[in-house]
Amino acid sequence: THIHTHTGSVHKRTGTVGVEGHARAAAANAKAEEGLTGIVKGRALVVLGEVGPRGIIVVAKVIVGVSGHIIQGAWCQKTGYILTKATMRARTRERLILLAAVAVLFLLFMRHNSPSEDEGENPKALHQKQLELQLKADLERVHAAKEREQLLNDERESPWNPHKVTTVKERRTTTTTTRARTTTPTTKLTTTPSTVSTRVLSAEEIKALEDASYKRHWFNEYRSSLLPLDRPVPDIRVRECAQVKYDLTTMPKTTIIICFVDEAWSTLLRSVWSMINRAPASLIQEILLVDDASNVTWLGENLKTYIREHWPQVRLIRSPKRLGLIRARLLGAYHAKGKVLTFMDSHVEANVQWLEPILALIAKDRTTVVTPVIDVISDRTMDYESGIAAIPNVGTFDWTLDFNWKEGVPAPGSSPADPVDSPTMAGGLFAIERDYFYEIGSYDEEMGGWGGENIEMSF
Repeated sequence: THIHTHTGSVHKRTGTVGVEGHARAAAANAKAEEGLTGIVKGRALVVLGEVGPRGIIVVAKVIVGVSGHIIQGAWCQKTGYILTKATMRARTRERLILLAAVAVLFLLFMRHNSPSEDEGENPKALHQKQLELQLKADLERVHAAKEREQLLNDERESPWNPHKVTTVKERRTTTTTTRARTTTPTTKLTTTPSTVSTRVLSAEEIKALEDASYKRHWFNEYRSSLLPLDRPVPDIRVRECAQVKYDLTTMPKTTIIICFVDEAWSTLLRSVWSMINRAPASLIQEILLVDDASNVTWLGENLKTYIREHWPQVRLIRSPKRLGLIRARLLGAYHAKGKVLTFMDSHVEANVQWLEPILALIAKDRTTVVTPVIDVISDRTMDYESGIAAIPNVGTFDWTLDFNWKEGVPAPGSSPADPVDSPTMAGGLFAIERDYFYEIGSYDEEMGGWGGENIEMSF
């Protein structure tokens, strides 16, 4: 251990090098203080025979990058060690285990978020799944409301009795277990374009579900979920309107803009289907669904998947934060490609030949802003209620700038199929040429929710 050999071996204690201060041998061995041995392949690159901070050779032939220790005996510039083959193998195994764990988690995530085989085979499976989720959620809300009401009654009867509280907790646990067992339908929900079948519910359960859905959406969404997405509606046009023939080649294409937030699944889908099914495809440039930062789960990836599988002409635009209806419509107008902007609500059903009369008027005069006659869908029964009269109502306003309806005044010599001039519009449904929309100033960007923008736009 005290002899410096002429072959270039490195001294194990002092780290000095043999003849001429550099190694001539094809291989030199070094032993670290901590027992890590690095085998240097090839001749050493001499820098005065220096060694590392822990007795490891600094000048060795390095065949790796700055932070790598890839091959046996390679120099690791971060730690000052020449790692052994066993050390490198262990670190490589750790990396492989970590990569394998990440891959497994990614596959589980993709499997959880991808449609099942049954859903891929059945084009209506996604809609069916949403109905099941809403049915379960509504039943849970009903049971939870009943529990809260019973709890309040118990506390009113005996608010000072601690044993009463224990009884309430026990009953709540029992009720929760029963709910988990009974809310699952005994038969699988199957939705087709014309039928919906569920397990038989009692009249009390149905009433509770309808009331719960009404509180959430302000209409009977439970009954809506049982209706076909393409249900027929009565053609209530007057005879003269039904006889009008339109030249589609002279009409501009339109972008339909539908803004929504936390909209019910059934009404949103039925709105889009009715517009597509009852209008010529050649007149619809695109349909933009503008999601104003919804918080409900069924409007997340499920809606994106449904659009991709069913509506090639539909684009989904999501706002990262809540804009309000007016700014959401401006966002939709910004992305629109059609020559005409058609703004629609997210819970409507378009009737027969709804689009052609609108675009025909704009094609005739680009400064015309057209609103359709608006019928009513009952918020309780979801039945179509015709509101067509011989003379349609028009929009007016009073000096509080509130919107009102009033019977229209037809032009002298006009027919029932001719449009009626309206001082103002309701604002929920209308079409306007895109360039003209911006020429008159579009919407006021400082407006948030709806109410007042229709009067301002009318003026």
